[in-house]
Order: sequence, then structure tokens, then C-alpha cells
Amino acid sequence: FVPDPFSNDGGRLYRTGDLARWLPDGNLEYLAP
Repeated sequence: FVPDPFSNDGGRLYRTGDLARWLPDGNLEYLAP
């Protein structure tokens, strides 16, 4: 687990190694495992 940079209360994220990006329309584009 890694610190969640978007959390104000010390949340954690699970690091999967997947590569993705946010698109301007708000969708998430999956790029690679």
C-alpha cells in the first residue's frame, strides 16, 4: 500500500503496477499492466 495523494485523512492506495491516465472527459484510459 502507498499513501493516497488525493486523501486528506491519510488514506492508502493499493499499488497494482497498472498504467492508466485520466482523459479530459473524465474517463480513465487503461494503458498497460
